[in-house]
Amino acid sequence: MKKILALLVMLSILATAVSAIKPESTPVKGGNTHLYLYEKDPLTWDIVEDPVWGLMNINHNGKFVFNGHGVEVTDYTLINYGGWPDVQCLGSATANEDGNVHIKGIMPEELLIEGENDGAKIWLVNSADVDCDTSKMVAWVPETMLFENNLI
Repeated sequence: MKKILALLVMLSILATAVSAIKPESTPVKGGNTHLYLYEKDPLTWDIVEDPVWGLMNINHNGKFVFNGHGVEVTDYTLINYGGWPDVQCLGSATANEDGNVHIKGIMPEELLIEGENDGAKIWLVNSADVDCDTSKMVAWVPETMLFENNLI
């Protein structure tokens, strides 16, 4: 019995590790979606080597959790980019000393209805670069941002 339990734990850890390196937006069992965000080269838009990255999990009710890794210790805002300079602010938090930032919230319904949008661009930006009161970007510093790998 202990061997079976140990095997199940190892399989669970392996599945988690494999899903953590999957670089795309992926619908998963139960209606959840995983969206990966990466640091990208602003000249080519390719993911940089050893990127700063994050993972957003959106459940079937629109609730999300975003975890960013390797970021600078500062304030960040998760946004839906709608075209310069328009944005929707989804949530904000301060990164900890280990370079991790955790943001949770609820996705706007219009971003979740298939056919209602042409694909949401989810970005993590420095909070100083966005004005959530006016829903506008106020600065463009792509070297400090994380960009979606795929649209949702």
